This record gives sequence, C-alpha cells and structure tokens, in this order.
Amino acid sequence: TAVLQLDQITAYCEVSRQHLFDTLSGAASVPCEDAGIQVGDALPTPPVENLRRLFASVYGGSTTFVHHSRDGNTHEIKNTDGFHQGDILGSLGYALATFPSLGCALRHDLKVLGFSLVDNTCLVGPLSNVFEMYSRLKRVLATLHLRLQPRDCFLYVPAWARLPQPPSVLDALRARFPDLPFTYCHQGLPLLGLPLGTPEYCKEYLATVASKITATLPAIATIPDGRIFMMIMLQCVNLRPLFYIRNLPPALTHQFALDCDDAILSAVTSYLSFPLDWSTNAPYQRAAAQLRVGVKQGGAGLTAASVCLYSSFFASFSSSLACIGFTSLADFIDRASLSVDDPTSSKHSFLRAYSVCCERLSTFGAVKEEDAPGLPPPTADEPPRIILPAASSLWPRADDISDPDAAPPAIPPQRLLTALVKQRDPAYSASRVTAGASD
Repeated sequence: TAVLQLDQITAYCEVSRQHLFDTLSGAASVPCEDAGIQVGDALPTPPVENLRRLFASVYGGSTTFVHHSRDGNTHEIKNTDGFHQGDILGSLGYALATFPSLGCALRHDLKVLGFSLVDNTCLVGPLSNVFEMYSRLKRVLATLHLRLQPRDCFLYVPAWARLPQPPSVLDALRARFPDLPFTYCHQGLPLLGLPLGTPEYCKEYLATVASKITATLPAIATIPDGRIFMMIMLQCVNLRPLFYIRNLPPALTHQFALDCDDAILSAVTSYLSFPLDWSTNAPYQRAAAQLRVGVKQGGAGLTAASVCLYSSFFASFSSSLACIGFTSLADFIDRASLSVDDPTSSKHSFLRAYSVCCERLSTFGAVKEEDAPGLPPPTADEPPRIILPAASSLWPRADDISDPDAAPPAIPPQRLLTALVKQRDPAYSASRVTAGASD
C-alpha cells in the first residue's frame, strides 16, 4: 500500500470558473474524458439553492487581479478564471469547480482511496494503481486549468520504511511515468500539516513543531502590555498544540504535549517575574496552577495540552468516524473491523488510540458504552452520566444512512470530558489553587 500526496500551484487563482458554474447549473458544458464526463451529463446537486446567483454576481464576468512583479511594478490583469486570494467564497468555489471531476475520475479504480481538502489531494492504495490514478488525475487537473506543484508531491510506502534502500520497483515507476513528479519519503510525509509515517518520524516531526513554538516565546515576552501578552499566549500560542493532539494518537503526542506545556508555563512565569525556584515554592506552585484554571474559575485559562490529550482525540476521532460513515466509504468498511481485538494492531493506530482514550477517560468518571448496562440507575444527586460510545456505535447502519430523520450518535462534547479530567486529576484540579491559601 502506498500513500501519495499531491498539491497544486496557485490553484485558487487558476481554477476554471466554467466548471464551477457547470456544477451550480447541474450539467457539464465541457467534456472531461478522463473523468468520464460528457457534455450534458448531470453533475451533483448544488449544496445551496440559488448559490449560482451569488457566484455570478462576483465572478460572472472578468475580475481584476493585481500582479506584483519582481521589478517592483504592479500590473492589473483581467481574469476569467480563479478566485481572489482571501475571498471567503474561494474555498467553496474551488471545491465546487474541481470535486465533481476528481470524484468521477476516482470511480475508475475503487482499489484507490482518494480524498481532498481543497487543493491538497491524497491517494492510498496499491502502488501501481496509485500511479495509474495519479496519471489520470493529472490529466483531469489540466482540463480544470490546474498544475501540480512538484516539490509538494510526496510518496510514502509503509512497508518500505525499515528498508535501507527502496526496491527497484520505484525506479521502474519513475521510468514508466516520467511526467509524474514526486519525492520519495522513506519514513513518512507531512499530510495537511500532520506527520504520517513511522512512530519515530512522527515524534521527530512533533519535536520540531514544539521547538518552533518555543522559539516564538522570547519575542512575545518583549511585549510590555501584560494584557496583550496574556491574550497572545491564550489565543495563539496555547492553542497551537491542540491541532496536533486532536488529530494524532496520544501515544505519539504525549511527550509533545508535555514539552509545549513546560515551555508555555516557563514563558508566562518568567514574564510574571516568578523566582527561578518557583517550582519548589508552594505559593508559587499554586499561582502557576491557577494560570491553568479557567477564566471563570479565577484563572488565566491556559489549559494544558496534556490535560486535553485524551478528550481532544476522543472528540475529534469519534466525530470524524461518525461523519465518514455517511460517505461512500460506508459501502466498503465492515463494522466488525472497527474493533481493536486484533492483538497485532499497532498501539499507534487510530482505533487503538480511541480505545485507549475511552479507557483513560473512564478512570475520570466517564462510562464506556459496553459497561453502562451493568450499572445501577443514577441517583437524583448524581450528575448525568457521560457515556463514551463504542467505535461500532458511531458507524451508521444502512437504515440510518437512508433515513434523513435518523438521530446522529450521541458524542459527549470535548469540554465536558476535559472538565472531568480537571476535576479528578490532582495535577490539574482547581483545588490546588485554594489549598493552603493562608501561605
């Protein structure tokens, strides 16, 4: 199995607007042979009724793009393709222009799984099939007036990660597809800002991210206004680790979260002129703990990434699994495969991580779905129980997919799960703030 990531050059500025308006009108006006689309073929129903009028009012005619050349001059260009950079309609317009053709092309080989986030496309499947699809998609992109960015096209083959050299089949593929650019990544590749590869590659990638976050702190510490400093730390710096812990298994992000927590807390305590030995001084320890407490509870709201480690991944993965179940993937994945009973499965796999999160959160008071039937009914004084659904419960059944009124799976919000950890874990409990206040 191979993983191939593709990216494009100036995609928003060059994508065909005609394909956008074809999608909005519901019928193709130009053919795309490699996608199997002929003139007059029906296209997917537009997501919002009357959206065509909105796009026509903005992009129906030529629009003026301003090009800043290297010689310092600016040039106005009348353009009938593409969308303005920064336009909030740009991502939607790009997706409507390209996804129907890309989706039709992918149907030519169901052994290849393809998915896109705007102009980033990833292909997963048997190596030869992936390259055949790559060749097809490159031709489809050309009909959409799009070009590939060679330096951002990466290939990763998990089975080759431990080999000292890639097999000769890679050279054969290069000779067979000389016009398909790609960089072979031995241990992993960056995918939408996240590492995908061996555990060693992922941890090294995250260590680099942590060092970059740490490197920004000295400059922020020069801000003289304490309110501005704290807002930047709260709204910018402290949120950066959350992107990674939401989307990667805790087995990979645990040390990363601790490193970021230490760096951020060290920066804030230094800004507040804590003594160098504050970590051994009880009053300063409580003051540092108060920085991590929510604003409504009298703290600074700098919630530690490590306290969100399990709740963040649980919320992100459970929501993603529930949503994916309503896509065409539901036809190809067996519900039984959602278990983690296989003892050979990696501890870094997403399903294994989901199981680990459920186990961990249950120690703080949440209840796993499979344990709920054996529990006595809650008393009137007890708070409502937080039930953690099993992975198989998140995957919709065939009847649910066909029923528009079917209730979505009940997924507890991340904030409730994080609050549980804060209440039960002594390391993050708000009680540390008030303990021994007479000191």
